[in-house]
Amino acid sequence: MKRSYLVLFGVAVFLNLNLYSGHASDSYKLKYKMKKGTTLNYTMDSKMESLLEVMGSENESTTKSKAKIKITLEGENKDGNLTYLMVYESMLIELISSMMDSTFKNPEGLIGKRVRKTITPNGDQIESVELDSIKLGMLAQSGGLSSAREFFPNLPEHELKMGEKISMTDVDSLNSFGGTVVSKSDMEFTLLGKEKKLGYDCLKIDVKGTVNVEGDGSMQGMKFFMEGDGDFQRTIYFAPKEGLLVAAENQTDMEMTAAFTGQMSMTIPITQSVKSTITLIKRVDSNEK
Repeated sequence: MKRSYLVLFGVAVFLNLNLYSGHASDSYKLKYKMKKGTTLNYTMDSKMESLLEVMGSENESTTKSKAKIKITLEGENKDGNLTYLMVYESMLIELISSMMDSTFKNPEGLIGKRVRKTITPNGDQIESVELDSIKLGMLAQSGGLSSAREFFPNLPEHELKMGEKISMTDVDSLNSFGGTVVSKSDMEFTLLGKEKKLGYDCLKIDVKGTVNVEGDGSMQGMKFFMEGDGDFQRTIYFAPKEGLLVAAENQTDMEMTAAFTGQMSMTIPITQSVKSTITLIKRVDSNEK
């Protein structure tokens, strides 16, 4: 009996070691793939809650948005980077605040307007060019609709292994209100495992990090400077075989300060929390059209 127990124990240890070894040996060099002519249809939902303190008064606001986005892949350019066309097919924005409530549906200055984006294979945006004029005024800023914003989340630059953490720093700039906002993100990727998602064999990737923003610009004749920092957590579902983003969930919490000078000088503390999701709803390859 004792010998049988030892044999079974030895077999169990052997199997566990081999399972662990096979699990730990999984490693992936992740990259987006852009097959020319393929179209990807995504939904993007977001909810932003903000609290501003202006001259001793608090102003709370909630902005919700729902969008359908069409991505047409153009393939790889001569530099080895990837290009695609991005179009908002529908958009609904609801703004609820202590000062006003507004709803914007399918704004003409956005719907159907084409933007060509160039990214590296790991998703870092290199260029964003409006092929059609997008004119949204203040709505572009309040709704986060600037054409220069990145769409695809960054993937780790180095090979990702099960259970190991990969660190990466990303710096982006965005032209806004006649100035520039620069954000620096320090992030850590962890491969959590494999999961079937929307019919695709995906890797489930956890991303945690911190973000720091600095920028300046002008608004209604006043110059302003802003700075802040925060934390974010992201879950990415990525299909490595197809090189395809299947879904992403994001939570970002920021504490910022905006300082205005000019006709009126003031400092405005801002607390902001943003939740967003991106979900693939349809993929059509060029040979299926």
